[in-house]
Amino acid sequence: MSINFQEQVRSPSWVYLLLGLFLGLNSAIATGIFIVGIINEPIFQGLQAYIFYLSFFGSAIICFYLLVYFTIVKIILEKDNLVISTRKKSKKIHLDSVTKVLNFTNETNYRGASKFLALFCTKAIIVSYKKNDKDFYVIISTNNPDELIKKIKEIINV
Repeated sequence: MSINFQEQVRSPSWVYLLLGLFLGLNSAIATGIFIVGIINEPIFQGLQAYIFYLSFFGSAIICFYLLVYFTIVKIILEKDNLVISTRKKSKKIHLDSVTKVLNFTNETNYRGASKFLALFCTKAIIVSYKKNDKDFYVIISTNNPDELIKKIKEIINV
């Protein structure tokens, strides 16, 4: 039996920067072409105009779908393992090795914490576990850390 839980996490700041840059440039180009078309003769006529505006709106929709694609975290319980997977990485943690699940804030003093918060977000959780007598941490950025902590604690009974 496996338990699936998906959490929509806060997107890294670089995703918002790229999204804003991409949509801003598209909007500037589309607005410029529209204004030039009102003042002078239209730059695009007929089918060209339809293709241009459809490609503009299509690229905006694709950009928002990519934002959702970048921000999914799946937490899956498989037998005795807790699997935390994001878009690129997957971490398999044995349930007996999980020591604690913490809320991750600006006051948290772990190595790399300030860099993580600067690059990503201000709300996250830390899943702490032991492997070969060493402590390891998995950091998950999320909009609702309390709900995610509650769900993980229910799954692993910490």
